[in-house]
Amino acid sequence: MPGDDDNDGPAPVYMPMFPKLTFLPLDSLDFTDALPGSGDLSDLILSAVQWRKANKTPLTILCIDNCTIMEEQANTLEKVVPDFWWDHDEGISDDEEGDGEDYDDYFDEFGDWDDDIGPPVVG
Repeated sequence: MPGDDDNDGPAPVYMPMFPKLTFLPLDSLDFTDALPGSGDLSDLILSAVQWRKANKTPLTILCIDNCTIMEEQANTLEKVVPDFWWDHDEGISDDEEGDGEDYDDYFDEFGDWDDDIGPPVVG
């Protein structure tokens, strides 16, 4: 029915998930991964941190370790979290990707798996 807004009911109460959470360690995540409806992981974390701050349940410590995150994303998070720690790992850069240098070092030391197989035995 037009004009019947049902404003007489109680207003919804929003409680933050984990209201006592003040410290969040993040490890081995890719902040550039797209999330449906949320942009990427850095957008999701940033909006959660901002929401918690606005609702008087702030995240005070955020540690990002061994994650793929761009410096710009980390700097944005650093501005909204009082105690921010990041190992400055930006993941594999275009220069490093696919150069195989780590694998070359391994093969120099341990040899290629083809060396272990040898010719087929017929008999």
